[in-house]
Amino acid sequence: MCLVRYFTAAVKPVEWDRSQHLRQGSYLRALNALPDVSVLRGRFARWKVRRPLVDAPPEGPQTALVWDTNEKGSDVNLATHLLLDGFEGSYDTAVVVSDDSDLLEPVRVVRERLGKHVGVIRARTDRGSDFRGTVDLLIEARAWHFEQAQLPDEVMLPAGSVVSRPSGWR
Repeated sequence: MCLVRYFTAAVKPVEWDRSQHLRQGSYLRALNALPDVSVLRGRFARWKVRRPLVDAPPEGPQTALVWDTNEKGSDVNLATHLLLDGFEGSYDTAVVVSDDSDLLEPVRVVRERLGKHVGVIRARTDRGSDFRGTVDLLIEARAWHFEQAQLPDEVMLPAGSVVSRPSGWR
């Protein structure tokens, strides 16, 4: 048996993309329709922050006011379920799709204290990984991994309706 836990946060409409929450909602409905998949939600926080410009002109502004967003709670939820499911014996091997170094300690505990195997799949390969040497398997995801792991264009929901892939996601 394979259990998939998907950790995310519901996005909110933003001025520059008023339909992103609708696209995400379609995706989450499709995931929820799949057997052995559970979606656990954190939340998004958004605030204005002043940041320095990379190539600021000598005679111009040195900073810009930008929106900063941060997903809150998803990493804690993932760590909690990784540990809880491990303690309950729900898996022998866990695969974490993240490169968040905040997960190093829960992964270490699961491996050393619970004797479980843990693999990490990194989606960001533009920098080194803190997980190197601390997990049983480390995979650096490539574009073709994601291309081969797509849901079908249409997913039938339990009530009989269909969720279609948003056109921009092809």
